[in-house]
Amino acid sequence: MYQGSLVEIAPVRDFFKDPLHPYSQVLIEAIPSLKERKPLRSLKASPTTPETRPQAASFSCAVPR
Repeated sequence: MYQGSLVEIAPVRDFFKDPLHPYSQVLIEAIPSLKERKPLRSLKASPTTPETRPQAASFSCAVPR
């Protein structure tokens, strides 16, 4: 979920192997590694309230599975 909306549905193995949504990708990249230290990537987005939430999708990610 991203900002209260479901953004990706996939079997667990597929989700971790090849996340499609930008927010899913950032979440997977944030999993810590004991082997290497890397900076965390962030999304260029800001929290919204129900009143200021846009009607359109937050990301354009219409990839059929």
